[in-house]
Order: sequence, then C-alpha cells, then structure tokens
Amino acid sequence: MASRTADEFLAQHPELLDEDERSPALVRRVVELAAPLERYHRFECRGLERVPDGPVLLVANHSAAAVQEILLILRSWYLRFGERPARGLLHRAVYEFPFRQIPLLPRLGGVFAHPRVALRALERGSALLVFPGGELSVCRPFSERHRILLGGRSGFLDLARRARVPIVPLVVHGAHTAYVMLRGAERRAELSGLGRLLGLKAVPMTVGGVVLAATLLLPPLWPLAPLAAAAALVPLPARITAEALDPIPVSAIDAATVDSVQAVMQRGMDRLVAERRRARRAELEQWLGAWGSAKPEARHPWRS
Repeated sequence: MASRTADEFLAQHPELLDEDERSPALVRRVVELAAPLERYHRFECRGLERVPDGPVLLVANHSAAAVQEILLILRSWYLRFGERPARGLLHRAVYEFPFRQIPLLPRLGGVFAHPRVALRALERGSALLVFPGGELSVCRPFSERHRILLGGRSGFLDLARRARVPIVPLVVHGAHTAYVMLRGAERRAELSGLGRLLGLKAVPMTVGGVVLAATLLLPPLWPLAPLAAAAALVPLPARITAEALDPIPVSAIDAATVDSVQAVMQRGMDRLVAERRRARRAELEQWLGAWGSAKPEARHPWRS
C-alpha cells in the first residue's frame, strides 16, 4: 500500500502518474560514461539470461552506494537488452527541492514510487526495478552489509499480483562496502525532521560524513576540507557483483510472502559472500606461494 504522504504527493502532482522523462540519448551516454565506474568496482552482473521476456518486476536489495549500483545495473541491462524498456521506482525525495532541479534519475528511466505509477509502467510493457528495503536497506550499518533487508514491505508482491507479472530477485553484493555506514539511521530521521519533511524512515551517516562535518565545524581544519569532502563522497573501490536469480513465476506469486522472497535473496547473498571469501583465500595462497618460491635475493633485493 502507498503511504499517506505518497498519496498526497501524487494528488498534488498528477502529472507523475503518466510522466516518463526517459531520454534514450542520455541513457546511451551514461552507459558509456559508466564504463570507468564498472572497472573501478570490478562490477559483474550475472544471470540476466534468466529474465523472462515482457513486463517483469526486478526486486533488488539497496546499499549505501545506491547511485553507483543503479548506474552499473543500468549499464549491464543496456548492454544485454539494448532498448528494451526498463524503469525504476524513485523515492518521493527525488522529486523534492533541491533534487528536483537535477532530474538525472527520472531521465534515466526513474518513475515516482507509487503503486498506481508502477502498475502503469508494467502495463506499458516495461521491466520495473524496485528496492523494497528503500532507505532502511541503504542505511543499515556496515556490520550488516551482507544482510538482505526488505523491511517487511509487501507492496512489490501486491503489485506483481495485480499486474500478473513474474518477479526476478536481483542480489547486489559488495556495494554496501563502498561506504562505512554508521548505526542510528532511524533515530536521525526522527531527530532531524527529515523523516517528516521527505518521508524518510532513516537518514544515512557515514564515517566520511562525520569527518567532513567535523572539518567544517572546526575552522583550523578548513584547509583539509577538500580531503574530507573526498573521503565523504568518493566510494571505496569495493568489488560489486549483481546476480539475477531464478524468476518467481506468476503461478507462485499468490503464495509468496515478503519473508520467502527475502529468504531466497539472502541465500543468494550468502552464496556470493562465500564465493568472494574463497576467491580471496585462493588469491592469498597464490601470492604466498609465489612469495615463498621466489629466490631470497628477489624477496629481499637490499640483501644482495
């Protein structure tokens, strides 16, 4: 179900019901520009061959590196499917000042996150990307980076049942390592007033953000402000992997629950985590083996 504020916002902006600002030229340009970002994060997207034809609901987990993961998924989608229509739901905050003045995400295919808008997109034949966990998933602390959190939100299941479209779980691993997220996000939303203002249930805060805030509040540290801003804004070069899992067919959606979908995605995440750990262990063993087999003068050239 839509929240009262989302209903009110759509009533105030009825043009969002059918508004589609997607610019194919901009999408192509962003796909090209995202190539360095793909190399920086060593991004890999698997399983897109599992996505069935026609309208489909892609259900993904969100992370601290939210914008980066969206751009990387968009690049992989475009390289795989070309101009196949795809849209993504955007939080109301994107349509508020000052973000409304920078309409990048809507022009890349984003539409207002409301059940009626989402249903229209699916009825037009689009694939639709949703992040049910939203800001709750984005703001989960760094210690929970391997946890799938959908927040108990069942709107995506209601949408799939109404539209009679399959669900494809999409698991993203590694993006939450790009920023070190701190605890207390829900409390910050309450105390800051941003929860009421922007309809957010959690407000993020990273270690880099704390460093930047401290730098700006202490005049002697102002010369370090550019470095602090870079620490807050530039993501760590975390390796990111996304994988589309087996679709949940229309015939099985009526029996599906938020917990069952979350469990499927968590198993996919656990498998990716275990795979990454094995790969790191193999790399370390290979490096140690190469180091041990090297001649002493090669390991310690200063001794020769």
